[in-house]
Amino acid sequence: MYCVYLLPHASLPYFKIGITNDFARRFNEIQPGLYGLAISSTQALRLRSQDAAIKVERLLHLTFDKWSLDGIESFNLGLPTSGGSEWFCQSCYCNVCEFIEYVGQFIDFEHVPSIEVVQQIESSELPKKRTPSKSQFEKLMDAANAINDTRTTSSAWL
Repeated sequence: MYCVYLLPHASLPYFKIGITNDFARRFNEIQPGLYGLAISSTQALRLRSQDAAIKVERLLHLTFDKWSLDGIESFNLGLPTSGGSEWFCQSCYCNVCEFIEYVGQFIDFEHVPSIEVVQQIESSELPKKRTPSKSQFEKLMDAANAINDTRTTSSAWL
């Protein structure tokens, strides 16, 4: 079963709207070691299919777009960069929850208790601590910096 989740950051006023069929795997992808994520405060909806979950996630992203951060803003704030454009300002969190309840009249879903999310993560075989690998964004920034360094070095010889 696929789930759409609202995952708060532990210390910053932001939360992530995402989709997964495996909380432990996905949350480790977002933030290796799970540091900075308020896992026990996760809200999740279980839907009948991947297609239904994608549609609900997309609906939430479009509806609350004015509160979303782009990937660069997420990076600059120190938020996990996996799914960088899926982070939203905490100020719309209650509205998102109310909207989900409203949409529930038209879409069949089941609320997933936070304790179930926590138990799935705790019982997983994924490493709880690991060295974070660079995100695609960080790799692109490294490549851009390398190009700039080359240009600076080349112009110094002219």
